[in-house]
Amino acid sequence: MPLNITQKQLMQILTQQAIIWFGEEQARDLHAQLEERAAHLWLLSQHQPDREQEPDFLCSLAHNEKER
Repeated sequence: MPLNITQKQLMQILTQQAIIWFGEEQARDLHAQLEERAAHLWLLSQHQPDREQEPDFLCSLAHNEKER
């Protein structure tokens, strides 16, 4: 079930957090990267896996930990 959030809302949240963490000037410098992340997060929010389906990246993390 997709989350009820827009890409613009995600961008606003990421920008606010960037300002808190890095200051306004650096947040402006990060604008393109923040937009890209907001787009990726929005896509993920619209295509969530079933609760029974384990995301591949978690399987990869577990596999990498076993190899250490």
